[in-house]
Amino acid sequence: MAQMGLKHNDSNGFKTIDSARLNDMFSLFLFLIYLALIGIVFSAKNLQWWIKVDTQIPVCTYYFGPFESMQEAESNHQDYLQDLQAEGAEGISSVIQKCSPKQLTIAED
Repeated sequence: MAQMGLKHNDSNGFKTIDSARLNDMFSLFLFLIYLALIGIVFSAKNLQWWIKVDTQIPVCTYYFGPFESMQEAESNHQDYLQDLQAEGAEGISSVIQKCSPKQLTIAED
């Protein structure tokens, strides 16, 4: 007779896992999903505020920041836009958002 929690062959010769072992595996699976969700929630709470600026000429995306609050980003927002205009950028659009950019300047070649 097979011991509890071990794999054994059924009457057809297939390997099976007893229900106690299956329940343990399912519980572990649910726990890992729970941990992943907790990680997502905490990482989202730790995002900081950034100013994302897109320009048409040159075709580019810029990220300015990080800022600890939306108000701080808003107070610096116009200075960054004016600097880009002074450098000749055209078609400027911007948004203030919580994110974690991988690159601060993304230029399309």
